[in-house]
Amino acid sequence: MRRLAYISILVALWLFGMAALMLGLDGLFHPPFCPQALFAGASFAAFATVSLAEEVAEWRAARGALSVGRVVLR
Repeated sequence: MRRLAYISILVALWLFGMAALMLGLDGLFHPPFCPQALFAGASFAAFATVSLAEEVAEWRAARGALSVGRVVLR
């Protein structure tokens, strides 16, 4: 249940980041240009993308999927 809540929050954060990124890019062609929207959207979307990929890999590894290798840090 916690994993589902965490993934849902990351998906919402990804959607928010992509929306901010699109609004920032739209401002390039229209007068109210806001570079903070570009930076915030890109950073939120990048963080959520990497975190979601990690969660999916952990979820697949916990289910015993053969296509996911385990990472061993030494």
